[in-house]
Amino acid sequence: MTDGTEVYINPDVWYPNGFKWTVYHPKSGKQMEGAIMKESLDHFLKFTFFDIMDFNGQECEITITPTLLSLTGSIQATDNKNVLNW
Repeated sequence: MTDGTEVYINPDVWYPNGFKWTVYHPKSGKQMEGAIMKESLDHFLKFTFFDIMDFNGQECEITITPTLLSLTGSIQATDNKNVLNW
């Protein structure tokens, strides 16, 4: 990946609740700290680096995962003493 790499995503279809992105070293699997992502209005993610000398031109894996909705609720037992909240 070089500084200024752009990745196209379709947030309306695949990420309606948002997303999380992570950049990894492909061989070690360790997260690459210092990658910065800026989202554009035309569905592109533009990646830059805090320190270009560290990562510019190196191989990496970019993982983009959708944000899931968190559901909440509770269950109360018939004795009104035991309550499970989540």
